[in-house]
Amino acid sequence: MRPRGSVFLSTILLTVLASTFLLSPFLITQSNDVFAFMAGQAENEFFLLRAYLCLHVLLFVLFCVWVSRISRTYLSAPLLLIVSILLWHFSFTVGFFLYGEGLFGFTGGVFDIGPEQIQASIAFSGLCISCAISGIVYSFHYRLTLRSGPRTRKHLKDLDGSERFSKIVERVGLLGLGLSALILIAYQLIEGRARSDVGYMDLYIQTSGSFIYRLFHSTQFFAVIFALMAWSRKGNWREAWTVALAVLALVGLHFLNGNRSLPFIILVAFVVCYDNFVSRLSFLKLSGIGIALSAVSWIVSQARGSGVGLHVFSVSEGQELNLLHFFWEAGRTQGTVIMTMHFVAQEAYRWGASFLQSTLETIPMTSNVIRSYVHIDRPSEWLLAKVATVNEGQGFGYSLVAEAFLNFGYLGCLLFFFLGAFVGRNYFGFLRTGSRYMYLMATSVAVMLSLHMRNDSGSSLRTLIISFMMFAVLHRMSLGERPKRISDAGENSFSH
Repeated sequence: MRPRGSVFLSTILLTVLASTFLLSPFLITQSNDVFAFMAGQAENEFFLLRAYLCLHVLLFVLFCVWVSRISRTYLSAPLLLIVSILLWHFSFTVGFFLYGEGLFGFTGGVFDIGPEQIQASIAFSGLCISCAISGIVYSFHYRLTLRSGPRTRKHLKDLDGSERFSKIVERVGLLGLGLSALILIAYQLIEGRARSDVGYMDLYIQTSGSFIYRLFHSTQFFAVIFALMAWSRKGNWREAWTVALAVLALVGLHFLNGNRSLPFIILVAFVVCYDNFVSRLSFLKLSGIGIALSAVSWIVSQARGSGVGLHVFSVSEGQELNLLHFFWEAGRTQGTVIMTMHFVAQEAYRWGASFLQSTLETIPMTSNVIRSYVHIDRPSEWLLAKVATVNEGQGFGYSLVAEAFLNFGYLGCLLFFFLGAFVGRNYFGFLRTGSRYMYLMATSVAVMLSLHMRNDSGSSLRTLIISFMMFAVLHRMSLGERPKRISDAGENSFSH
């Protein structure tokens, strides 16, 4: 079957994509007074910025339609990657500059440091989005057009050992979920953290040097990878319920710690697997899941300040539920891009040093040893030191977009081209060959970055590198004595 990409749709997508690249340099050179805009005195000066944001909204809609027609799902890895960049960097600025009412009329301090960099930072984030989409579009034509051949499905039957690979990774994934739950339970019992008399900020201030504390914090995000592994093929309902119960139990335990990030990303992994290997989720169902997650996020964020444990699910009397709060809060990550560009103007770029440090920390629980030899602050710590007015236990988080600029300036947007190409190459390879190995390579990156797009590379790179090594070993085991290159065979059908 030929890919269902429309030539007309592809042409429109590429035209809008090119327009975003052309407008970005003009926006970078502008530096208008955002506070005058907030006072309603300089709206005309921000016409280009608002047009740029509208263009990116249009680009996103076109890309959603284009990639959904090809993958036949709303939860493909390429789409999830682009949604992650937009959610954490554009949801607030789009709401503020194009709507500006209610919650989105309140900046929450996003523009307090470096207001002269607002338009340049939005242009740079837009360049990162455009580059990521360019990489995905390139990988689509490389994987499903240029590399497609006349062979049929039967010529590719079990070419990469996908069935054997899926069975192996399923067992490893279930074992990993069980170990993750045991480590989490031991952490809660030994450290005594999940109690209603312990505030969420106390968990950050009261650090511990115990083995279980270090083990938990160095391995906690592997639960996301194990969730993807545990459900990487179509199984029976008993297997499906086993994975579902394991994931939900792990999510509930993490909520007791007042954590929103880990439950969120584990649930994303679960929903992606369900959509791929059980039943397609409609746009309406996905919207309902999004609203439910936004509501839970709001409740937990309001309750955890006065106590964790079961207290995180309590709703104060008279407390109003705000479903837009999640998008407002998520999009404020753009503030770290603004501050980074402001402070980098006073010093040199890092030229990849922060990414190197994150790579050197690949072995779990060795961060302190690495830092004794490599004297480089993580970008999130560097930003806190620059601002120097943040209370203990608090922080800004960070941004992968900001880290790209911190290292390479405006050239950093090219990193997102290669990121998009990597995800697209593996995901479209999965569609063409049915390779579960390529599916895990693409989806693990997209799901991890659905959260860690708002952090520096030190939060996710180690987990991803170790996961890639594990996938490679398991893939080699599944091939036995007859390893073959998946990319050498062509096929025009899709497998899910």
